[in-house]
Amino acid sequence: MKRTSARAEDRLAGLPEGMRVVTLHGFGGIMPPSYRLAYQERIPIVGFDLVLWIQRAASGRKVAAS
Repeated sequence: MKRTSARAEDRLAGLPEGMRVVTLHGFGGIMPPSYRLAYQERIPIVGFDLVLWIQRAASGRKVAAS
């Protein structure tokens, strides 16, 4: 049986380009490499990091012009 964080990693990897994900103190896994770190801020009162990730186009997939 797959661990919960591995299932979350798989689901995150399958989300569409441009999807934004915010984590506070992480989610227990590793963000897929298709995400870029867009913003990170330390919240000193709790000692956690607030992080914004944005899904990039998967390699080999064409990006539609907007």
